[in-house]
Amino acid sequence: MIVSLDALAASKKSPPKCAGLVIRTGRSDRKMRSSCRARARIESCLMRAILNTNKRHVAIIGGGLAGVAAFIEIVRTAVACDVSIIDPRSYGGGDGFRASDNRLLCNTSVETMSALYGQRDDFREYLRSNGHPASADDFVPRRIAFEYVKTRYEEACEEATRLGIGRNCIKGTAFRIDRQENNRYRIALTNGRSVTATHVLICIGHGEPYVPNELRPYLAEAHVYRCPYPEAALLSRLAPRSRVLVLGGRLSAIDAALVLCGEGHTAVLTSPSGQLPAVRTACPMTPRVKLDTEALQALDPRSDRFRRSLLRLFSRAIFPISARTLSKQTCRSLDPIDRLHQETNLARDGKVDWQYSIGQFLDAGNRVLAALEPDIRQIAFPQIMSICGRYLFAFPLRSAEAILKFAGEGRFSIRADRFKEMVSARSGSVVSFYSGHTDTFDAIVCATGYEKRCVWATGNSFHLLRPDGEEAAPAYAAPDLRLSAKNGSPPERIWLCGACAYPAAPLESAVYQFVRQAHSIVATLGAEDAILRRSSSSHAFDAARESLLQ
Repeated sequence: MIVSLDALAASKKSPPKCAGLVIRTGRSDRKMRSSCRARARIESCLMRAILNTNKRHVAIIGGGLAGVAAFIEIVRTAVACDVSIIDPRSYGGGDGFRASDNRLLCNTSVETMSALYGQRDDFREYLRSNGHPASADDFVPRRIAFEYVKTRYEEACEEATRLGIGRNCIKGTAFRIDRQENNRYRIALTNGRSVTATHVLICIGHGEPYVPNELRPYLAEAHVYRCPYPEAALLSRLAPRSRVLVLGGRLSAIDAALVLCGEGHTAVLTSPSGQLPAVRTACPMTPRVKLDTEALQALDPRSDRFRRSLLRLFSRAIFPISARTLSKQTCRSLDPIDRLHQETNLARDGKVDWQYSIGQFLDAGNRVLAALEPDIRQIAFPQIMSICGRYLFAFPLRSAEAILKFAGEGRFSIRADRFKEMVSARSGSVVSFYSGHTDTFDAIVCATGYEKRCVWATGNSFHLLRPDGEEAAPAYAAPDLRLSAKNGSPPERIWLCGACAYPAAPLESAVYQFVRQAHSIVATLGAEDAILRRSSSSHAFDAARESLLQ
């Protein structure tokens, strides 16, 4: 069969299904080679033509950020004939990314937000072309990041159509994956439907909002909110100048405080530590110094000195940046507002060198954790988080300045305490805390984060919800994010990607890390294709492809 490259690249139809392919080149084809973009399209079309006989059907469970990144990567590499995306809502991101309030900023800077692997400036270019010029270190509203992800998803959908890659968007919730005899998987949905696939990517993000046991009996109360999102719905139900108790002290609680105080309400945060995240002005992907990864790998998490050695290792790594010790970049005040004030000043003065290496430290720490046995990993992870948790969940300087302004006006405070119980009254809810303190509030917002997802294994099935009445054990996630029924069992063609991949990548929470995971998984499928091509009669294709890319 003879196929013109011009016709193949310009056609919106699916490339021809054939075992062999003869390429006819011409003058217009040679002009096309001068464009990198056109060459990439030609290669994708050629790969699509050869791989049509493969009939790989990939199911992506979850249409959030990780799911969209996986879909984009699949389309860019043309490794599947059909893709099914299963999600109960629209696509583009979880609760936090769907924020519409411009006061809610991304917690990582522009450089880390690209949805395209290997193109770290893509988000920045999107901002510039849409009238939002920004530097690589800027923190932009999450609303804009959500629109960006949706735009790149829609573009990938158009490219999939052009390449003839089937796309099936299924609105529903997957709860079980069954291994079938014909080398396929059947994905069962709660609405009674099912989807069949050869490969499955689980990109379901975080679980439901975490609610402390003490608060659960009161969730039916009209003035008790399970989480602060969507923020517009929360604000619409509050009376003017309400006094609101916010449970939590990390990023979700900061979001709640920014929105509540910004609309004239008073927010009182409470958490066991009574502390707020650190403050940063950037979140660069490229570290300024080199971390001693060999020394990190040599540390023994079971040692009493593990935590101190880890802290010393990180402090030594960042010292060459400006000859400042870690102690001079942080504040140890026990008063959370005073600590926030001092750390805001340090960030404003450019004295937070830790922000230039925290990403590298977390990436290295994640590789070390992945190589440990599960029982040792459970010992190491809490100790690592006790050191870097405040920095991993650091929030932008602009948000910190807003919180300080509200604190100065008497509309923001935080205390170290835990909710115990409450009694409703006409004047509000009287809340009792474990410290013995009582206080009255008009509303209560739970902002304690989200449950961790777990995939359970039983026989030939994997469950996304814990099965009732069956003996189930957590499935094993290998360092390459691939699932098995248990450690040592044959790997399935099922992968975890994104926030739900924490069993294998517990320290990965940034956009660029999720995009990197998606790329790694899809590259595995591409490696399978390379083996198939070498074992088939496609030598002519390989020769033509190499000549095009020279």
